[in-house]
Amino acid sequence: MDVLHILNDGPCEDASFIIDEQSKEHTITVIDLDKDETGYEELVKLIDSCDRVFSW
Repeated sequence: MDVLHILNDGPCEDASFIIDEQSKEHTITVIDLDKDETGYEELVKLIDSCDRVFSW
């Protein structure tokens, strides 16, 4: 399963724990909106292509 995590306010302890656990069984992509320069169109494509999306 492809999982996308979008970090709105940077990484937090809860998000980091869940990402680490999910990465054991799934393909994980993490976008930190504070640091990442991913464009809007690319972000929409990532959201559309992933099976699950989490926003923190």
